[in-house]
Amino acid sequence: MPLNIEPPNLRRASLPSPVARAVAAYGLLLLAWLISIPPFSSPDEWAHYLRALGLSQGSLIGRRVPQYDFPGMSPEHLNYHRQTVRSISVPPGMSHLGYACQAFHPNQSARCNDAVVPYPQRSEQITIVGVYPPTFYLAPALVMRAASTSLAALRISRGVEALTCLIFVLLALLCAYDPSQGGSSLLGVALAATPMVLFVGASLTPNGPEICSALAFGTSLLRLIREEKPAPRWVHLVAAASGASLATARSVGPMWVTLHLFVFVLVAGWSRLRSLWKVEGRLLLAVGAILAIAVGANRLWEAAYGAHAPIHVSNSLIEQMFESRAAVWDWLKEAIGNFQYLDTPMPPFAYKLYAAAFALLAMAALRHASSWERTLFGLSCLSAAAVPLSFYFVVVRGLGFGLQGRYILPFLVIVPLFSGELLRRHWSTLAPLLRTATLGSVFLVSLLHLVGLYSNGRRSAVGLNGPRFFIQQPEWSPPGGWALSLGLGAMGCLLLASALVAGFFHSPRWYPLTAETTPPSRPGSIKPQ
Repeated sequence: MPLNIEPPNLRRASLPSPVARAVAAYGLLLLAWLISIPPFSSPDEWAHYLRALGLSQGSLIGRRVPQYDFPGMSPEHLNYHRQTVRSISVPPGMSHLGYACQAFHPNQSARCNDAVVPYPQRSEQITIVGVYPPTFYLAPALVMRAASTSLAALRISRGVEALTCLIFVLLALLCAYDPSQGGSSLLGVALAATPMVLFVGASLTPNGPEICSALAFGTSLLRLIREEKPAPRWVHLVAAASGASLATARSVGPMWVTLHLFVFVLVAGWSRLRSLWKVEGRLLLAVGAILAIAVGANRLWEAAYGAHAPIHVSNSLIEQMFESRAAVWDWLKEAIGNFQYLDTPMPPFAYKLYAAAFALLAMAALRHASSWERTLFGLSCLSAAAVPLSFYFVVVRGLGFGLQGRYILPFLVIVPLFSGELLRRHWSTLAPLLRTATLGSVFLVSLLHLVGLYSNGRRSAVGLNGPRFFIQQPEWSPPGGWALSLGLGAMGCLLLASALVAGFFHSPRWYPLTAETTPPSRPGSIKPQ
């Protein structure tokens, strides 16, 4: 005779919800990154600092530079920068010059930063991002007006950028969360929010909010097409706000928005889109109008101030992409984690940890997926290589740049987000053993953040060739010491793991079917007899 066991009510649980715990975890991790990154030691952070500093003084794009030359730059690279450089007036004590002295010297610690004395007089300095859209520079520009030194301005500006990213992560978690499944419904977001995402999110650069807005935008679109019940109206608001932010973050924002919408259409399918339009047509029109306005604003800004990049479409594009496919792995590793001026990789095993976590999630997600869902998953994985390669050969290479993993993260997040959504759809059909296997991805994802923080810490404290255990005798320490930043990181990792496993074994979906229950009529629902 089957036992009639009533699953516990998750809403009555005394612990904070998985979303609250996950947000607290990411807040702690962002804070750990914020204080442990040496001054101006994120890619081009000095240039973004000057861009925000100019805005704080009421200068929209700074003054043109009559002649700009930089030794060693290719003609294409130099031509692009001549369109983007601007001169900024820097008040006394607010100069960045001298900091990030360890950049491109990975065996050198950040100790040299402690000896820097800010330039005591007003000066004119050049930023190479002088015409970038102001969207994610405005808040840092506002708060840095209260600072009297460059270090103070940098730290409070990083804090504002980190808070912006945390808000977008919160929105992504809220959209992804399924109360009936607990923390397992957040695995896609957790896999997308790699250590590199948090590293740039805690730096003064629009790249962090750009990636995190893409995270929220992609998750909100997936939430809109869930079939269980219509999405709350706030999900449409998230889609509009995050999509508009993504569109106006950088010059390529409209491209990322278009690609996300294309994936949305593919995943939804014609029948779901038609039913969605019948029920929520006005809301969808409003979201589309806001996105169109944001894209239009981006194009108007670029037409007025932006650099004009040549587009190169070669007849041998497909052949070039195929021959350069090995570069994709380097870009993916950078998207997982390669810190400071891309001279601080994580240990090789860390990238294998991420691959294992993704494989475990994908294995569970695809176990009972339909043939069309498996096709979409395969296409999403293929696009993770095809889109970066196309972007590089058509746009980036012609500018004299190399492609970096952080450039393409606004698109790459689609793959883990879709995997997490497939896992949520089919969670109720998975055998308990397979669900238990996904616990491995929880452990690996959480551990990876601590590995990233420690790798960056070692490079900053003693250099990459320094002692592996550097905490007791570091050459350089962040404010509060390494015990504080690594301790915050460890607490964040534990909180993240607890959020992801919340409800894992006590969810109604965990209990095996008995004679008194019937299999679900569709993924995500259980219908009693």
